Amino acid sequence: MWQRITDPEVAERLDRIDVPFNRYGLDPFGISRDHLGGFYSMLGFFYRRYFRCLSFGIEHIPDSGPVMLVGNHSGGLPVDGGMVIASLFFDKEPPRHTHGMVEKFAQHWPVVSPIFSRV
Repeated sequence: MWQRITDPEVAERLDRIDVPFNRYGLDPFGISRDHLGGFYSMLGFFYRRYFRCLSFGIEHIPDSGPVMLVGNHSGGLPVDGGMVIASLFFDKEPPRHTHGMVEKFAQHWPVVSPIFSRV
């Protein structure tokens, strides 16, 4: 299902991220390439069209290796974290896949929990 909604630009950028997907399309942590395609396609709409984000200083983030980006936000939905994830995927060359951290209560949300575990 997720392959059908993957934007062509997202598919091209997924081919360039430094994630070792196996022959089943899963990385060592169980993240699905197909789910990432659908996730980034949806996130791209919000990043570019709804919030219309601009990124500054992205050149200071290393192209590879570990890095920790720490944000501070209020409210229950981590929209700012999603926009940082989108920025590193859509605006950084080469694109980077990042993982977000959320409070433990998110694992109990009926709809969000399965999505967060796959992307």
